[in-house]
Amino acid sequence: MATADRPPEQIDLGGVVLRRPRLADAEGLLAATTADLDHLGPWMAWATPERNTLEERRAFVQEDLDRPEGDRGATYLVVDPTDGTVLGSTGLHDRVGPDGLEVGYWLASQVTGRGIMTRAVAALAEVALARTGVARVEVRCDEANHRSAAIPRRLGFTLARTMDAEVTAPAETGRQQIWVLTADAP
Repeated sequence: MATADRPPEQIDLGGVVLRRPRLADAEGLLAATTADLDHLGPWMAWATPERNTLEERRAFVQEDLDRPEGDRGATYLVVDPTDGTVLGSTGLHDRVGPDGLEVGYWLASQVTGRGIMTRAVAALAEVALARTGVARVEVRCDEANHRSAAIPRRLGFTLARTMDAEVTAPAETGRQQIWVLTADAP
């Protein structure tokens, strides 16, 4: 049972499901990322043949399973409910200060442009803002990543600032946009 301080295990988005990962998902996650390294590589530092391994995908899932009590983060896989195919990943990250959570995401190229990630980010923003002490949700992306920035813009997030950031992936400019949605937003 989900409570305001415990994120739900699964969120039905109609046509796809957000589901907390299990170790058995590592192979499906690897298949999804391996098939899309050209799509993900420009924006995701881990999306390289060297770092995209079964061991790394298992470690990614295990990190979520090992979250300590009180960690407000949560990882979700975007899954096709008919066959369990992993289509992407999203999650809440507890790294933007005590009153906020960040939503991060990626989606397989064959399912982009269908509103899936927009619905996922909207659902996670709602989950985040229902948590005790969370007054804002952030999405952070490189200013050149227009597709990623379109999601918070579409959902009514405000571009709070653009700041210098370390370049960690090939297409990044080193200028990171910070999009914010607050609990009191209309």
